[in-house]
Amino acid sequence: MFGEIPLNYELQLLIFVTALGKTYNTLDVEHIEQLLDDDIKYESQQVFCPLKGKEAVLDYLRKKFATLRNTPGSELFAEIGFMGSQEREYIKAAFATEGQPCLILSQGEKERKLAVVLVEGLKGKIRDLSNYARLHRIGPRCRAPANIRCSQVLYERFQ
Repeated sequence: MFGEIPLNYELQLLIFVTALGKTYNTLDVEHIEQLLDDDIKYESQQVFCPLKGKEAVLDYLRKKFATLRNTPGSELFAEIGFMGSQEREYIKAAFATEGQPCLILSQGEKERKLAVVLVEGLKGKIRDLSNYARLHRIGPRCRAPANIRCSQVLYERFQ
């Protein structure tokens, strides 16, 4: 698929992104709890310093999801996408590889693409989550960051 990393790692990333998509669409961490490495690192423009450790990340996500559940009009939608080429990008997305699965987050309405989440794994566990809110350019077709190609919506938010 990506051509630069082993097939089993590509499939593992897709499994991780799928579980993360379920987590965001249901606002429930149970889908990723067992997949998180004890030493996971979570980075986002919404957190001042990177969060380190499984319990810190789970606590942050639980609180974030509780806030979203209690805030009218803040519905969260997650779609699986695949990284495009970053060859001409001035600001590159960390450890991303062309074709790598990622999560595209929208809030309020599905067309309002706000962030891309990248996952890195190690020994069958998620060791790094990076949330990129509004990369520097928006693509015309799906209003996602320009170097992200959107796929179809794979999950609907469960009620």
